[in-house]
Amino acid sequence: MNKIKFSLLFLCITILTPLYTLAANDVGAGSGAILTIGGNNFTLGTNTSVQSFTVDTNNVQFIVEANSVVSLTSSNRSGFAVTSNNRCSTASTCTNSASSITLTCSGDVSQHTITLTPSGTCSSISGYSIILLPSIDKEGIDGFAIDAGAQKTDTTSVTLNFNYKDADKIAISNSNSFEGVSFEDYASGKEWKLELGNGIKQVYTKIMGESGGSIIVSDSIELTDQEHDSAYYGNDTTDCNLETGQAYKNENDSAVYYVTKDCAKRAFKRSDVFFTYFDSWSDVVLVSETQLDSTKDDALGFMPWGPKYDPKYGALVKTVTDPKVYLLLGTEKYWITAESIFNSLNYSWDWIEDIDEALLDKYSVGSEIDYTDRHPNYTIIKYENDPKVYRLEDGKKRHVKDETAFESLNFRWDRIVTIDEAEIYPDGTVLD
Repeated sequence: MNKIKFSLLFLCITILTPLYTLAANDVGAGSGAILTIGGNNFTLGTNTSVQSFTVDTNNVQFIVEANSVVSLTSSNRSGFAVTSNNRCSTASTCTNSASSITLTCSGDVSQHTITLTPSGTCSSISGYSIILLPSIDKEGIDGFAIDAGAQKTDTTSVTLNFNYKDADKIAISNSNSFEGVSFEDYASGKEWKLELGNGIKQVYTKIMGESGGSIIVSDSIELTDQEHDSAYYGNDTTDCNLETGQAYKNENDSAVYYVTKDCAKRAFKRSDVFFTYFDSWSDVVLVSETQLDSTKDDALGFMPWGPKYDPKYGALVKTVTDPKVYLLLGTEKYWITAESIFNSLNYSWDWIEDIDEALLDKYSVGSEIDYTDRHPNYTIIKYENDPKVYRLEDGKKRHVKDETAFESLNFRWDRIVTIDEAEIYPDGTVLD
């Protein structure tokens, strides 16, 4: 692919779908591009020179190579989180009116992906500051490597090698959560202990620059010839080469995968589903194509709604590992015990949503729905020839006064059950 040299007269990109990708044949002639990310506009510098870029709802991903340049300016004074392999130098500025970030790749950089995620507001001192993020010191050497880039080791004791300039502090962890980890003074080398058990071991480092900006990078190495595998130590991810419950992608592919507790990968096909598991695209860990390919594909082929999803009141749900269907009302889940009962209560099969087990576990167990002569308390109902909507409560129907009241109670318009005229309930007080 020929490198794109952006010189657009004016190009405004508005996100109408979860992902939008620009490649060489998408670009015309002119002066700078406006990217809309998270509802805010960012200007792509005219000196930007990359293979292609993809605008997502919360970030922009650039595919870069040798001598690539990425330049982005925010009139909203946004800060930026950078995810890359750190073979490109990074500098950012912050003024009272704007912020900017520029990444410049050296001549020996191989093709990879850099992700820029707007994050909070930049900080400036006396109206202006330049923040230099840690960048590669000696060209041709990775910024971070385990045992100088070795592929395998037969001991948990390894040496971490760092190659950064403008670095001040460093935090190191065997987990990308960095839980319980503190910063320490930066050094070019450090002795480290890998997690126990045979398999691929990932180490994560957060490098903080002298002016406060930080980057996160990781490397992996295969640990072999251990007397016991990870199961011996109580870890249920035996032979899994990636940490389960995390999101991963490789540098040359925009696809993002989730690794299940069974050490199988599922692709996120929708960004809204991704954000029911994670808070930011910066939570995605960059790994090698080999690591992803060595992780088996999950037979399910899709991701259910995650633990952060709000199904709202009156949702019908099931997990992907259990055929039981539950009605969610308030903080409780009600098991509908039979298909015939489900149909008799006028529920619709296309209302059922697949959710993660962790989300279902948040609800306490209510009574079983094993009857058809009535609907459960707190069900939202209406009669076929009456526009009024009610909530059942203590055997009575309470009229929901208006649309404002309905939405303030977190009810779902697409989960109103139409009941037969013969199913009669006395009136209760109005819900407003």
